[in-house]
Amino acid sequence: MKKLIATAVLSACSMVYANTDIPNYNTDSHLYEFTQTYDLVAPKGSQGQANLWVPLPFNGEYQQVKSIHFEGNYLDAYVTENNKYGAKTLFATWDKDAQKRDLKITMVIETKDREPMVKGALENYKPPKDIHYSVDVQEYLKPTQHIKTDGIVKQFADKIVGTETNPLKKAELIHQWIVNNMERDNSVLGCGDGDVEKILTTGVLKGKCTDIKATYAGGISSYEDINELCRLGHNNVDFTIGSALDIFGGTLSFNKIAGKYN
Repeated sequence: MKKLIATAVLSACSMVYANTDIPNYNTDSHLYEFTQTYDLVAPKGSQGQANLWVPLPFNGEYQQVKSIHFEGNYLDAYVTENNKYGAKTLFATWDKDAQKRDLKITMVIETKDREPMVKGALENYKPPKDIHYSVDVQEYLKPTQHIKTDGIVKQFADKIVGTETNPLKKAELIHQWIVNNMERDNSVLGCGDGDVEKILTTGVLKGKCTDIKATYAGGISSYEDINELCRLGHNNVDFTIGSALDIFGGTLSFNKIAGKYN
């Protein structure tokens, strides 16, 4: 069974609202084709239908899903946004007696490089006296089961930033706290579970990438960032680099960094 969903259909499912007052810092465009394959094996002793939810990329200012094609021996499969946040998901289900459960997804996505720093977006930045979030943004600032922003997490954040009111300075202070206090633990299975509340409650400030980045997602964007991270972490802090690498359209040399730190 095969299905192809084009951009027009996806766009009809969700409206994208853009603030025309915000400068466009996107630069070069890139077109990628991604392929994901799944071969589900039912756990021993399990019964009933097998269900799979696959998160799909969103459409936004710097990213557009051109097409989604999926095929497999599923009983049914379709793209849905039937959840609290309207997140796009591919849902697939297999019959309870299925001998094989496979799924292949192919997506064509166009991205644009986001380079606000290169284009001087923050050169004349002045922190607002008061910050007022629109109703559609407020919903995403609320704590959830997996992203805790209240309770002990809020208490820790308030303690770290103190009396600072500048949003960028607040981010820097929290980032610095992560560098000084979090530690990579290679004994953790997979990427960790990203439960910040548990990390702070137990006082075990260790984990893998999901745990550390769930506490704060801060990106490396320059060689100076790497040097500072190594200095403050006494060369004991592992780090990852994403879109800042030249292989992803950034300015940092993959070969140079891999040769020095790998």
